[in-house]
Amino acid sequence: RAGANRLAFVFFIVTLAGWSLEIHHVASLFGEFSRLVIFTGWAMLVSTTVWLLYVGLEPYVRRRWPQVLIGWSRLLSGRFRDPLVGRDVLIGGATAILAGAVDRVSDVILASAGAPPDAPASGGLVTLLGARYLLGSLLDISATWFALFLLFMLFSLRVVLRREWLAVIALLVIFSVPNLLNVGPGFTMQQAVLKQALNAIGLAILVLLLVRFGLLSMLSFMLIGGLLNRFHLTFDPSVWYSGTTFVVFALVVGIYGFACHTALAGRSLFKDEMLDG
Repeated sequence: RAGANRLAFVFFIVTLAGWSLEIHHVASLFGEFSRLVIFTGWAMLVSTTVWLLYVGLEPYVRRRWPQVLIGWSRLLSGRFRDPLVGRDVLIGGATAILAGAVDRVSDVILASAGAPPDAPASGGLVTLLGARYLLGSLLDISATWFALFLLFMLFSLRVVLRREWLAVIALLVIFSVPNLLNVGPGFTMQQAVLKQALNAIGLAILVLLLVRFGLLSMLSFMLIGGLLNRFHLTFDPSVWYSGTTFVVFALVVGIYGFACHTALAGRSLFKDEMLDG
């Protein structure tokens, strides 16, 4: 319950902080109070749902599948400098970059197969409105909610099917089949199947990361991958929104640097023999 309380408190505070930065404020005491009541209620709903989900299922996961919670439990208990925490964050971030490369290759394969291009991404447009909207988007922790949901869904399938590999396959099918029926106009059946098969590769990487390294690595994957994909980034300094790129990359490099320092636990990155040579 202590871990659930901490998690719910973080969800509540971060949700309210993100709202205060992203919402359109008005010069009216009653209007602002009404908005505060609505978003406080929403923050309480989200944090309470997370608390109930965590308290209801975490003990069973800890008892029957404890290895996926080791790094996460240490982070939740406040052990930010634990080497295992740093290792899991590094592995998740590196895998996010790998998944991004796979996504780009998938786009090339679909284009060569004659599939129509995806619609331009509309997500993250709010970050172009100014600094406070950018900071509000950085406080989006919906990835944590989805990571917990994915963990408990996979755990439930694992309990029912009695085999880990069957649970992984069932989860991929559950997420892929509905998307196959809603791929958008212009796709032939072969192109739709190819598109969902390539999408399943990215989901498989995420699920296998959870199975092999645990919840914290998967959460790192989703958070860092979200930073690199949710915002509009450019390395051209003449573009008016290029400042977003520097903020996001500084944040990602900072996370990597802290995780690397933590994972090394005071050891040198290079062996003394290498430096002497």
